[in-house]
Amino acid sequence: MSAPRRTIFWENSLQRTRDRLGEPLTWYPYPAMISFGLVMVLVGQLIPGLNPRRGSRADVIELSAPRSNDGMIWIGVFSENDRIVVTTSDRKRFSWPVAHTLEDLLPFSNYLRSRVRKESRAAGLANHTTFDRTSVVISVDQRLKYIHISPILIVLAQNGVAKYGFETRSTRSEPKRKHG
Repeated sequence: MSAPRRTIFWENSLQRTRDRLGEPLTWYPYPAMISFGLVMVLVGQLIPGLNPRRGSRADVIELSAPRSNDGMIWIGVFSENDRIVVTTSDRKRFSWPVAHTLEDLLPFSNYLRSRVRKESRAAGLANHTTFDRTSVVISVDQRLKYIHISPILIVLAQNGVAKYGFETRSTRSEPKRKHG
């Protein structure tokens, strides 16, 4: 390519770019709307999946208690339409009537048995604990009575769970004062 032809080529390219940029941009908001919509969909799918307590309507008691990181299995217990509802950390939901039979608890018992085996195996492989030490954190609605949660405690005992605790909501404790 000779120098004059190269110059003509660049001048034509520059003129086309000037003409293109001089036209009004009617498509501008659409890429922004597409990206905003994509972000909303992703946030809507990811955020609920991060918190295992989401979906449980258990209103727990507020206490000033130390934080424990022992809980391997989390379950939430609340009442809904004269039924006891149990939600788990992996979004399983079990329910039975207040006046229940042992057959009503069988799906929850089977789930808990398989979950205890899975957690025990994982803890044993990681050399963290022995196979009979699986802990469960139970988030119980404060409006429930002992008669409502006693079937859950029986199922825990039947499935070899020796360590369980009840979740509470921590309140802010007073700041520690320095003496001296």
